[in-house]
Amino acid sequence: MRPSFFIRRPKFAFVISMLITLFGLLALQVMPIDQYPDITAPKVVVRANYPGADAQTVIDTVGAPIEDQVNGAEGMVYMSSKSASDGSYTLTITFEVGVDADLAQVDVQNRVALAEPGLPAEVRQRGVKVRKRNPDILMVVNIISPDDRYDGVFLSNYASINVAGDLGRLPGVSAAEIIGALDYGLR
Repeated sequence: MRPSFFIRRPKFAFVISMLITLFGLLALQVMPIDQYPDITAPKVVVRANYPGADAQTVIDTVGAPIEDQVNGAEGMVYMSSKSASDGSYTLTITFEVGVDADLAQVDVQNRVALAEPGLPAEVRQRGVKVRKRNPDILMVVNIISPDDRYDGVFLSNYASINVAGDLGRLPGVSAAEIIGALDYGLR
């Protein structure tokens, strides 16, 4: 059929497009979401804290040993790290699309365990956290006070105490974070 056939018969073209749309909606209801392919690369995040250290000290004493051990993990594409003047260190390892995030986390956790004896005692006491992370934000929840009875600090504090933990424990949720969290200085 040539395109001119559909141009001369717009009602026929409309009916065919409606049928295609209906079949697509039916297929959407039947096809399980678990069978959709992953389109984003899995990530594993390593976090450590060295209280009282500046950013350069954190890089030298915490970052270097961990990065030396983690480098070369199976399926790894690249690493990026950040350290701050408050002593925090974050290493994000990005893996190839299709790599199992659970196996990647176990591999990174084993490699971090090899680096732990070379870390300062304060860092080992606080622990080094290794978590898998999906880079996609699937849901955002906004907590508001409709009558403006509560301010932003109160709502943020309420969410961190009563909501974030419960959301994080739901099946299938990897993490629940409060973006722009506000806390009381003194209660």
